[in-house]
Amino acid sequence: MKLDLARIPGLPLRAGSYLIWQTFGSVLVNGAISFAFAWPMRHAPVIPAFGGVGSASLDTCLTAVLLSAFTVIIGTRVVKQDERIGVVRPLPRSHREYALLRRLPVRTGPRALLFAAIFSATGIPLGLAALALLGVGSMTFVQFATFKVLYACVLGVVVTPLNAALALSPDSAKA
Repeated sequence: MKLDLARIPGLPLRAGSYLIWQTFGSVLVNGAISFAFAWPMRHAPVIPAFGGVGSASLDTCLTAVLLSAFTVIIGTRVVKQDERIGVVRPLPRSHREYALLRRLPVRTGPRALLFAAIFSATGIPLGLAALALLGVGSMTFVQFATFKVLYACVLGVVVTPLNAALALSPDSAKA
C-alpha cells in the first residue's frame, strides 16, 4: 500500500509552513552528517582549534563551503520531489517579487556555487571567531563534535529556507 502524502489532512502545505519543516529537517540531517564526519576523530587525544590538517578551523572552512553547496544540490531535489507529489504548493509569485530572493539564481548549479561563496565568506569568519572566543588551543572529541554539529545546524538554518524558497519559485520550473 502506497502512502499518498497529498491525502493527509493539512497537505499540501503552504510554502511558509513547508520552509519551517525543511529547516527543522535540515537541522536533523546536518547534525547527523556532521557528527558522522566528526566520528573518525574520536580517538584523537586532542584536536587543535587552529592549525592545519585535523584542526577545527580547517574543518569549519570545509564545512561552510561543502555544506552550503550540498544543501542546495540535495535540498532542491527534495523540494522539487515534494512539490511534484503534492506535499507543498509552489510560491504564489515569482522569486523576483520577494526582496530577499530577487537577485539569487533559480538554477541549481549557479545557486550552489553562489551559496557556497556567500556562506563561506560570512560563515567562515563567524565560525573562526566562535572558535577564538572559546579561548582554547585544543579540544576534546566531545567539544569538537559539539562545535561541529552546532556550526552545521546553524548554517543549515540559514541556507535551507532560502534554497527551498527559490526551488519553490514558479520560475524554477522554467529553469
